[in-house]
Amino acid sequence: MLLKTLFYIFTFAISASVASYLKLIVDRYDSDDSVIFKPSYCPSCKEKLLWWQNIPILSFFLLKGKCSFCGVKIKSEYFITELLIALVVSGLVSVAIRDKLAFPQMLLFVYFVFALILLVLFDLKHKIIPHFISYTSILVLMVAVSLLDKSFILPVINLGVLFLCVDYFIGFVAWILKKESDFNLISVPLVLWLMIFFFYQNIILVSIPIILYFLAVKFLSFGKKLNTILWFLSFVLIMTLFVKALFVDFDISLIKDLFVGVGLIYLFCEILFYLIGIQFLNLRVPNQDSKAETAVVLGGGDVTVLAIISVFLGFKIAFLSLFLASILGLFVFLLQFIYKRLINTKNIKLESEYAHYVPFVPYIVLACFIIIMIY
Repeated sequence: MLLKTLFYIFTFAISASVASYLKLIVDRYDSDDSVIFKPSYCPSCKEKLLWWQNIPILSFFLLKGKCSFCGVKIKSEYFITELLIALVVSGLVSVAIRDKLAFPQMLLFVYFVFALILLVLFDLKHKIIPHFISYTSILVLMVAVSLLDKSFILPVINLGVLFLCVDYFIGFVAWILKKESDFNLISVPLVLWLMIFFFYQNIILVSIPIILYFLAVKFLSFGKKLNTILWFLSFVLIMTLFVKALFVDFDISLIKDLFVGVGLIYLFCEILFYLIGIQFLNLRVPNQDSKAETAVVLGGGDVTVLAIISVFLGFKIAFLSLFLASILGLFVFLLQFIYKRLINTKNIKLESEYAHYVPFVPYIVLACFIIIMIY
């Protein structure tokens, strides 16, 4: 009993320390300050903090909520962030112990939890999800899961199913609402793969559209209407291949092979292309405006968070997290709306607070953690 108590105290302390560092990463995102080499300092007087002033949670009480150098109040968000994350991680670790995860799986699970928490902090503070962090997390989890399970197929399928279904969902919603969607040019290798797979059910052949995409991406340039047509064509081909596999070939394993190819296309043409081509080789995709706003339900950052969940826990848990997150988001929205109505006693016109960006990643991650707790 004593050892178990000490373990949870240790877990809480480590989680609070990691939470403090994650908060530092998020706070310094828009600055030139190093997150590794530059020590913590007071944001008001810029004085370097002493070691005991950096102790997570406790330092807030030791300093009585004020900087010991200039006397400016310390924002309570630091204390709240460290405490909440430490409690959440400790609770999730207890669930992992309950499920008797082996030590390597436990480490990977903790990495998965902290990766999601970091993206939540980014969404709350900066209203963005850095693709470099989310895509790197996807890649790390895919490699680690493949090594632990001794199979590369399942995480690739989970990646392909999630990305493809969400892309279709976004496109369908955009079409219904008559809004523009930020479809990318991955529709080109996707359509090529589906056409090849119709005649030759060989996964190795997926290398053809992937290689062609990397060679020709700098020269691909066409309007959004043509891109939308390609996505529609890919949907028709997917449905055709489903019918062919189930009612003509009577081989359901062909669907698995189909999505292995789809997952590899997203892995190479989306994730690795971004990490290697855009980040390090300065490649750019024509007609892709990274700042273009859409009126679609999900943003690109939300999709990458769902992809992280799908790769690690499976696409079923990812879709369930999306469903539960939508319910949680709707519940919070209704509470905010009712509260605004109640305090609006003078019939003053309400500000349009619901038309602008609303962080959705916190709801996705909260839903995922709830499912883990009760699953």
